[in-house]
Amino acid sequence: VSKYCRKGESIYIQGRLHTRDYTDKDGNKKHITEILAESVIFLSAKKVSEKAPEMEQVHTGGDAPPPPRIEDDLPF
Repeated sequence: VSKYCRKGESIYIQGRLHTRDYTDKDGNKKHITEILAESVIFLSAKKVSEKAPEMEQVHTGGDAPPPPRIEDDLPF
């Protein structure tokens, strides 16, 4: 994802959350929540002059088909 979008651009991620615990090198217990993405849709329109590779949607598999592309801003 970092190859195709920048900070502030809109993306849609479908997947599941995974939470895990670990102990850092100082002995402090930490909690981390990660998104395990199954599909990603880039919502921000690319400028024609940008030389980034063409990539609108990545679908990594899974049982569910990717969601439809959202053209307009979300209502919230």
